[in-house]
Amino acid sequence: MWTALRDTHAGGIQKLEWKWVVIEADEDEATSVFFSRFGINPNRVSCTCCGSDFSIWDDFDLDYIEDDEKALIIRTTDILTEERQTEVPIQGYVWK
Repeated sequence: MWTALRDTHAGGIQKLEWKWVVIEADEDEATSVFFSRFGINPNRVSCTCCGSDFSIWDDFDLDYIEDDEKALIIRTTDILTEERQTEVPIQGYVWK
């Protein structure tokens, strides 16, 4: 199973050098791996008018990515055990 995280450019800026980060894991584990590698909760909201910083798709098909789009592909064999189990803190704007 692949989970894809696509930078939405919330707040008018791209957060990483890749438009897509695609991780061979379910969504919960992929979120942990993403935070471990980049220090960003992918569900973070930096701009309340734009929404989440990343769109997240589970059960993703790698063929969806266009040839000209920068993507980082993280295979399960490249994921460390501690990355899979990282607790992801709440970041950004939180609605109450």
